[in-house]
Amino acid sequence: MAPNSALLADAFGSLRCARGAAKTRTLGLMFRVRPFAEDDREVLEGIYRRCRAEATWLPPAARDSSDFARDTAGEKLLVAVGGDNNPVGFLSFWEPDRFIHHMYVCNELRDRGVGKALLRSLSAELPMPWKLKCLTANDGALAFYTSQGWRKVSSDVCEEGPYFVLEKLET
Repeated sequence: MAPNSALLADAFGSLRCARGAAKTRTLGLMFRVRPFAEDDREVLEGIYRRCRAEATWLPPAARDSSDFARDTAGEKLLVAVGGDNNPVGFLSFWEPDRFIHHMYVCNELRDRGVGKALLRSLSAELPMPWKLKCLTANDGALAFYTSQGWRKVSSDVCEEGPYFVLEKLET
C-alpha cells in the first residue's frame, strides 16, 4: 500500500494498548493501517500472544503454543498503528487463496474500528472474494464478521475445534 493511501480512522477518544508486560502506551484519536515492517515483529508477537492467551474459546494447548513468526510465515501483513506509529493490531493473509489467516487487535481497542479499518485496507491489496476460518466458539469474531457482510459457506473441525468457513464477496 502506498503511504498516501493509508487509512485514517477515528478511534473515538484516548485509548490504551499494552505494549509488553510493563509498558502501556496512550494512543491519540487517530490510527492508520500500513504494511508490515520488520521493526513491528516484537510488538505484533506480543499482541498475538496476549490475545491468544486471553482467548477462552481456544483450547489451552493452542493458547500455549502461539508463535507469531511460525504462524504467519509466508503471509502478507497489514498493521494498524496509533498516532505514535506503535502497532495496535494486524491482519495476515495468504494471497494465492485470498485467505485471511489472522486478525488480532489489542483487547483494549476492540469495538473502536480497528478491525474494520484492517479489512477496508485489505481491499487495496487483495481482490475479492475473501475467505477465512473462524472457530464456532469465537462468538465475538463471528458477530463481527457477520456484521461486516461475511456469510458462512461451510463448516468443519480442526485441532482447535469446530469452525466455519466465512466468505466475503464484495465490500
